Amino acid sequence: MSMILRIYMNVNEGDLSSPIEIEEKNKTDKGNIKNTKRVKLGCNSEDPTHEKSEKRVRFSGQVQIFPSLNDPSDEKHEIEEENLLRDKRFSKLEDEIVKEDVHKYIEIHNLCEEGLKKVLNATSYPKIKGCWKEIGRAILYRPSTAVHSRAHIMFRRSESHKWAEEKYEMVQKFQKKHGNNWMVLADELEKHR
Repeated sequence: MSMILRIYMNVNEGDLSSPIEIEEKNKTDKGNIKNTKRVKLGCNSEDPTHEKSEKRVRFSGQVQIFPSLNDPSDEKHEIEEENLLRDKRFSKLEDEIVKEDVHKYIEIHNLCEEGLKKVLNATSYPKIKGCWKEIGRAILYRPSTAVHSRAHIMFRRSESHKWAEEKYEMVQKFQKKHGNNWMVLADELEKHR
């Protein structure tokens, strides 16, 4: 059983007045859910006698200034973004520049012996959270995200890519003891990927 209640009222919002119809339907299924619908009356586009109400402009006492869409500094930034070298291999010279810049960052910010670990895990250390943007400035034509991922690859890989038998045994023992908790194993082996 549904009961429909219709109320017609005039609502004044600023200088705009329009009648509003509110329909409330009580539904008995699933816990008496009330649906409220507002339907503006008199806004039928098919009605040729419908007259649009006057709209008035009001100004706020607070002024907000937004940057212009045609700001030349934005164009310069877009041009710089377009000229970045993406998805290309790093040269040996670029690898050396990245290594040097990471070590310089560690020295400048006095990050001590664990500096490399802190820089590679920057999200865990809020004090150096934006370090990769600063380190990425060493190679202006590469995005800082590319420098970040390249540094992770260089610093986290071992010199020899093949494992010794001892490491295989260690991984097997670890898996039997701890299960598939690979993050802990990666920290123990000091491997990232």
